[in-house]
Amino acid sequence: MSVRPALEVPLATAQSIVDRVLAGRQVTDVANIHGGEIAAVYMITFEGPYPPVVLKVYPDALHWKMQKEANVISLVRPQLSVPIPRILLADDSKQIVALNFILMTKLDGAILAGLEPTLTSVELLSSYSQIGKLLRELHRQPMHAFG
Repeated sequence: MSVRPALEVPLATAQSIVDRVLAGRQVTDVANIHGGEIAAVYMITFEGPYPPVVLKVYPDALHWKMQKEANVISLVRPQLSVPIPRILLADDSKQIVALNFILMTKLDGAILAGLEPTLTSVELLSSYSQIGKLLRELHRQPMHAFG
């Protein structure tokens, strides 16, 4: 069962969010992209040469997950050997959107689940091996508390 908020993010709302941290960028599109069971995930694109960003909106029932995600990213970002998104804004004020949200940089790449049917067994094994190495790196990071 998904708890992901079913929410439309109008261009004007996305522009208000972006203006708080990326002044001067004109939002041209907000597209719902693949997300997990918790957050609604959107890609915001801009006019001009600017790379898109990702907006994650969390349900009220799990509002605390926004702060947890921002905290974990800040802890592991300088420690891992792979690209990690940069948090541009973590907002729990509910002034622009009535839910907690994060605005972050977007990483290049594709979602593995969509690629799996096209991969050879060797490519699939390599993909899962890389994921395992990353998880090993991640689990080596000291955390001050659980959760």
